[in-house]
Parts: sequence; structure tokens; C-alpha cells
Amino acid sequence: EIIDCTFVGISIEGHGAGMAVVTGQPTLLNCRFNSNSSTGHAGGIYLLDNAAAMIEQCSFQGNSASCGGAITCTVSSHAIINECMFIENMAINVGGGIYVRSSSDPVISNCEFTGNIQEGNMAAGGGALTVYGWGNGGGPCHPLILGCTFANNSTTGSGGAIAAVYSGNAEIRSCKFTGNTAQFGGGAINVVGADEAKTNVYLASSVLDFNIAQQN
Repeated sequence: EIIDCTFVGISIEGHGAGMAVVTGQPTLLNCRFNSNSSTGHAGGIYLLDNAAAMIEQCSFQGNSASCGGAITCTVSSHAIINECMFIENMAINVGGGIYVRSSSDPVISNCEFTGNIQEGNMAAGGGALTVYGWGNGGGPCHPLILGCTFANNSTTGSGGAIAAVYSGNAEIRSCKFTGNTAQFGGGAINVVGADEAKTNVYLASSVLDFNIAQQN
């Protein structure tokens, strides 16, 4: 268990500036990840190869990475992320707050995503969260996103709050989307699929207000 710790101002060339978890099962409670940066994945926490972290009541603010400004969950990882705050994190390519990839199925519940940004790759998106299943040896992803709030997140691509791409099969329940913006499609949520990688997103009992897609 890692309880009441602060990870601040760490900068690395690679993945997981705050922490990298490979096939591990840590519990993090009431931790803070502030102003960390990586050149690869995850300014905060990098979860890889069946990692099964429990992340509760943690805050992620001002972190940055190429993919997954705060957290990347990839290669069959199964995190539980509960009652966390994601504020003003940034990714250049995908997932300003969280990036889910390659057969991973995290449960993201009762979290707040505010002012997160994806910028620098107009072909990508997901100001707060990107779910990307297909390619690079990865299979479909099935995250559950429950009771979360997405406010004032933005992207220079598509999906101001969430981008679900190529078998990124997100289930979204009881969430609120307000004031999110995208340069292209999907002010709140953008869904992209292909014949070989269909994307199925389930959205229920959620509120979408004042989200803007500037060109579509």
C-alpha cells in the first residue's frame, strides 16, 4: 500500500514519471501526482502487462506526457480508479487525463476530469480520456466509466472529453459532460471504428450540456 504520498516535479525520458507498475497490484490511497512529465506514456502512473492497481482518492494535476497525461493503462491491465481528480493534465497525442489501450478494462468511478487537454496531434483526441483497442498487438478494451464528471476538457482533435477508437468499447453510465470542446468531431464524445475493429459505446443515464465541436 502507498498512502498519503506526493509525487511532484519528476521529469523522465520514458514512461511513468511518477510510477510504473508492471504486472503488479499496488493500492494507492490519498496520493498526489503534481507537475510530473514523461516523454512517452503517463506523467503520473504507467500500468502495463496485467497490472491491477487500486487507485483511490488520489489527485493528478498538471502532469504531461505524449500519451496519457496522468495515467496510461495498457496491455491487459485492470485498474480500479475511484474518487480521483484529474485537473489540467496534458497529452500531446492521446488522452489528456487517461489513456486506455490494448485489451485493458479499468473501472473509472466517481472521478472528476476538469480542464485536461490533448493538443499537438489533430488526428487524435480525447481531452480527458482516450480508449483505443486495436493495433500494436492490442485487442478490444472494455472500460466502465461510472458516475464521473467531465468539465471544460479540450482537444485539438476529436472528442473533447472522451475519444473511443477502434474497439475502444466504453460503457459510460451516470456521467455528466459540460463545457467540453473539440476542434473537429464530438464536443463531448467521439467514436471511431473500422470494419476490422468496430467500436461499441454504451451511454446511459448521463447528462451532456454545452459541449462544442467547432468544425463538425
